[in-house]
Amino acid sequence: MLITIFKCILIFILNPGVEGKQPNIIFMLTDDMGSADVKFRNPESPFITDNIDAIAADSVRLFNYYVHPTCSPTRAALMTGRYAANVGVSLALMRGNPGGLHPKYPTMAEHLESEGYETYLVGKWHLGSSMLKYHPRNRGFKHFYGLLGGGFNHYTKQCGSGRYDFWRDFNVEYENVTYSTDLFNTEALSVVQKHVEDKSSSPFFLYLSHPAPHDPLQAPARLQEKCKHIENDRRMMSCAMVAGVDEGFGKIIDLLRESGELDNTIIAFSTDNGGVPYAGALNYPLKGGKSTMWEGGVRAPGFIYAPKQLGEGYDFQGLFHVTDFFPTFLAMINSTKKVEKGVELDGINQLQSLVKKEKNGVRESVHIHRDIDRDSHAFRKGPWKIIVGHHYLPLIFDRVYNETTTGWLVENGNWRDKLRDIIIKAMDFITPTQNTIFIQYILWVFIDSPNVGGLSSIRNTRSDTNLMEKPYKTDLDYWRNQHSIEYPTIGLYNLEEDPQELNNLAFQHPDLVKSLLAEAEEQVKNAPTTFRGDILHKTAPIGPQAGLIAKLRNYGSHHSKVIPFGAYLPDDFDLERADENDFIRLLNQQMPEILFMFVQLFSYYVVVPLFAFRFIYNSLLK
Repeated sequence: MLITIFKCILIFILNPGVEGKQPNIIFMLTDDMGSADVKFRNPESPFITDNIDAIAADSVRLFNYYVHPTCSPTRAALMTGRYAANVGVSLALMRGNPGGLHPKYPTMAEHLESEGYETYLVGKWHLGSSMLKYHPRNRGFKHFYGLLGGGFNHYTKQCGSGRYDFWRDFNVEYENVTYSTDLFNTEALSVVQKHVEDKSSSPFFLYLSHPAPHDPLQAPARLQEKCKHIENDRRMMSCAMVAGVDEGFGKIIDLLRESGELDNTIIAFSTDNGGVPYAGALNYPLKGGKSTMWEGGVRAPGFIYAPKQLGEGYDFQGLFHVTDFFPTFLAMINSTKKVEKGVELDGINQLQSLVKKEKNGVRESVHIHRDIDRDSHAFRKGPWKIIVGHHYLPLIFDRVYNETTTGWLVENGNWRDKLRDIIIKAMDFITPTQNTIFIQYILWVFIDSPNVGGLSSIRNTRSDTNLMEKPYKTDLDYWRNQHSIEYPTIGLYNLEEDPQELNNLAFQHPDLVKSLLAEAEEQVKNAPTTFRGDILHKTAPIGPQAGLIAKLRNYGSHHSKVIPFGAYLPDDFDLERADENDFIRLLNQQMPEILFMFVQLFSYYVVVPLFAFRFIYNSLLK
């Protein structure tokens, strides 16, 4: 006991935020990276993450760390310290969707700026782009260099339909040659260089939000060379993209170390959600992947490096949620200001738990996710986790995926897995993979749907048909009647005994399911009404070449004439009064392109070969 008290006193004395300059903060977030694709979580990983792993070795590694299952919700939770449902961002924001993180929810960047920090966002925002009030420069970041939306071609910076998404502050940055990860690494390094050279400068908060390894899978030859030992091409490309992130991270660490600022810098690392198996990511030994409620979709690798405050590296076993970074960082810098606007945080200050190496920590439960659009709910308390409603949507990753040692993406997969690989390779022959991302999503869902009882299972959602969706409680009785072994809709798992979620105990412990669901509902009882996530504005700007000709010529993300795709609606645009006739569902918008691709596939691989065969056959007869 005396040793622990002495250690806490010593750390308090050494805390650079007590006297003198406050610590710098770097938060590095990767996009769709597999939870098993860093060696500090998976020593057998074939990926190149030496620099990340080296810092992780001296960090507090978060073993039971949770994020939301898709991009925007996790980013909203990180920025606000609140569960995604409680700020109205429960789904990834699609381009042309007018939703975003409302200004009434203060961000970590706004608070740190009020504490005297110079704030930077380098990379991906993905918390609204349709209105200027969502823009990161208006949400606490003094500097912004990156993309507003969810993803783009990593070279051309286009995101379909002739839309261009690359910015410096409010101004479009035209650069369609250099690999995006290289640009973000260079920019981040220059930020650190500026501050370490000027000792009188303010402390900085650098949110380095890489859009890699999110598809499209692209990387320069030098990074592919590092991963040539991986036989499957998609797994190799994912490795190359991660290697690029690690390369830049290493340069930042070297600069901090050489300048003597490393131990005066809090460094945190996280992924935004589980990896995407079809895009070459691995979440083994966890089940599922991005967009699912399984552990492979919501449990992430993460760490905090702060040796002056947290001591030597170790594995923290307590529950930790992405919302906890906000209040924990405020404690680490000895913040004396209250969070603006009196907003109550869902995140918990974990500093003392981390310092004392508490086995369970202060967090007793984690509200993992509530999706009112697809009607799913996940919650964990102690070892117990419940999932009520849809477990998968919008993507189906229904199993534990193993590391592949062959050219096939799914190791020991069935014939449908191999058919999907063949079709995707066929599409890649017709047009580059970056032009068919959404079609690949649809293909994966279609081919894997028999694993969960067919397409009829996933069509059955409980969301409103209106543009605005009002929160509602999960109907346990309804989902109990929908449940089947093939397509479970009520799940209860003891994660300490069953980390792969293979043994569903829900019907053995119905009272426990009911009580856990009641706790989950209590934590999101004040969730706001939200705009539907799969709805797009019909009149959202598109490039001058967009249209039928562009589709016929497979322009994809290689239009020669583009339009900057940023704010196009006034800040006073009223979502609640929006006209339904002005919007279209994402699937309906993409359907012509999906049909056109399958017509191309049929033409290339059926019609043309038949004509060729007939021509050759007739020639031989003559």
